[in-house]
Amino acid sequence: MKTDNNIQNITGTPVTGKNFFGRAKEVQEGWKLIEEGKSLKLDAPRRVGKSSFAHKMKDIAIEKKWNYVFCNVQRCHSENSFFENFITELEKNSLYKKLRNKLKPTKLTLSPEALGFSIGSAEWENHCKDCYTKLQNELNHSKDTLIVIDELTIHLNYLKGNKNERIDSAIFFLDWLDGFRQMPNSKIRWILCSSISIDYFIEEHGISNKMRGLENFSIDELKDNESVLLIDALAKSAGLTFSDEAKQCMLNKLGCLLPYYIQKLFFYVNELEEINVSEATIEKAYQNLLALAVEGKERDDVYFKALIQDLKNHKDNKNIAQLLLNEISKQPSGSSVDILKSLVVGKIKDVEKAENIHKELLTKLKNDGYIMFDEKGKKYLFRSPLLREFWYNKFIK
Repeated sequence: MKTDNNIQNITGTPVTGKNFFGRAKEVQEGWKLIEEGKSLKLDAPRRVGKSSFAHKMKDIAIEKKWNYVFCNVQRCHSENSFFENFITELEKNSLYKKLRNKLKPTKLTLSPEALGFSIGSAEWENHCKDCYTKLQNELNHSKDTLIVIDELTIHLNYLKGNKNERIDSAIFFLDWLDGFRQMPNSKIRWILCSSISIDYFIEEHGISNKMRGLENFSIDELKDNESVLLIDALAKSAGLTFSDEAKQCMLNKLGCLLPYYIQKLFFYVNELEEINVSEATIEKAYQNLLALAVEGKERDDVYFKALIQDLKNHKDNKNIAQLLLNEISKQPSGSSVDILKSLVVGKIKDVEKAENIHKELLTKLKNDGYIMFDEKGKKYLFRSPLLREFWYNKFIK
């Protein structure tokens, strides 16, 4: 029988409220920085739990009677869609209920075509700057406020265009955020989140002067015994009993102790309807998950598909990216830098160009959370054995 203390097994979407589990130290440290008046830059690969963490910070802000705004800009393809999204989220707060009516004369949410402008024209750029300024001035800077902007870099990539033809728009947006944060005596704090590295975007476009003054904050695997406690909590909610050996087997299978991986494998354990969970149960559930992922039939296949889809984002170098992942997947311990570099040089005869592409691709794949670098062994390997076996079974075996 379920009780109020039970947690839901949720994968693929942010968890909130009582379903947020663990990360006690990070929550305490993050909120302490915010209370001190600092703003956070939270870069984390997919499925690490950055959005769930940001929602937890929002919940604390609500408890303390702060204003808050949580704005996911992943689907904001333009300045216009950002304004619409941001105003909608602001109006969820009683303080800004009539904001849209107050800003209506500025035509914040009209498209450039409706205003008689062409995208990228000087008239449109000036209009956007005016809109950003008016929006900024309407916020109450005298009250403690937390604003979360989630998936920032995805929005920046939309703004800059496929060939960087509108990079000035992305830079202006970053300037606006900088100016917003640096207003004298403002009590607004920010959490800027992204599954694609904000720092990498800034470095790639040579704008290192942007986003200074933010506190770099990171979350990663669960700490101490939080991963075991999460299994215990999930098992209690489902009415299952795990042996200590089964818990350890589960963690060993996953390698990467993120809530996402634990909850994903737990779903397949629960599907087997074996009340007393043993090591054999874990092995059976793991193989079921792996087989469905390889076949493209896994119930929450977004993550595995994203790994393949992301290769297309490397454009001309997608075949090289796949070559690197193929090699890394061949051994559980990964592959050395020299071997990976030699593969790229073998495909691209210009050694200097090959070395640059090799470095760039490995950095991107690492930032996306698919691979990691083992300092001790000096090798690149998949972040989780599950990801390695998925890749190996799908493309090599």
